[in-house]
Amino acid sequence: MKVAILTIGNEILSGDTINTNSNFICKEISLQSCSVICELTVADQSDDICQGIDFLVNAGANLILSTGGLGPTSDDITRKTIFKYFNTEYEFDTKYYSYLENRFNQMGRVLPESNKGQAYVPI
Repeated sequence: MKVAILTIGNEILSGDTINTNSNFICKEISLQSCSVICELTVADQSDDICQGIDFLVNAGANLILSTGGLGPTSDDITRKTIFKYFNTEYEFDTKYYSYLENRFNQMGRVLPESNKGQAYVPI
């Protein structure tokens, strides 16, 4: 299987953050007898994300893994951009949200309201 990685984040492109996710993902993919054919980092801009997906599809990727851009921030556009790109509706996954709450509780923390967006999934 040909796998491509799409990293989304201005902080990666500015050099403020090192992209350690791609390194980890590439190692894990190779353990599954798959090959990474491309890694691409794009800015937190809707057009850039869509163009990145187009590029990776045209490069022959059978699977695109995305990292970054899905954090619990109020200005995040990644989720909505990807739902729009694939012309899909989405819903709130209460089961996954409960999982997140339990994970935070296990660490002695309360799940912030800003994390709620992480539980929206395509339908």
